[in-house]
Amino acid sequence: MQLNARQFFISIFLDSLFLFPVIFNAGVFAQQSNLSKAVNYLSGFIASDYFRELKKSNNDLALVDTIYL
Repeated sequence: MQLNARQFFISIFLDSLFLFPVIFNAGVFAQQSNLSKAVNYLSGFIASDYFRELKKSNNDLALVDTIYL
């Protein structure tokens, strides 16, 4: 089967409609995964007994610093 120019460009256009989102979203999925891991880590830290004990003797600013240490 031989394609004429119009059919060729239509097929290229339709292929690009499928491929561009797949190619450009690949990096986004990795970032979402890393963000999800970070949120889970922070949630676990804030819910920990260690953090609860720190809350008893530190102000909010000092508690924020413990997250980054």
